[in-house]
Amino acid sequence: MFDFYADWCPPCKEIEPVLEKIAKEKSEMVTVYKINIDRNRALADSFRVSGIPHVVFFKKKETVLTLNGVYPKNMYLKLVERFSAAVEL
Repeated sequence: MFDFYADWCPPCKEIEPVLEKIAKEKSEMVTVYKINIDRNRALADSFRVSGIPHVVFFKKKETVLTLNGVYPKNMYLKLVERFSAAVEL
């Protein structure tokens, strides 16, 4: 999971402890990478970040979902569990 943020962004500061907690609680399912858009403009541009916070979920190296804004912890948890689930045959 990529968390695009900026130090000056109040919603980003609001979501930070939520994502940190999820990263600890679900460490076997997800890794959260914090990406400062002011220091990594090219990467932010490549993911078409137009607003922050901007969270990108991946599965098998493919982007599966992008969220802009702040959402409840429960929503992030459900998405982590959904995208880390084993592929059904």
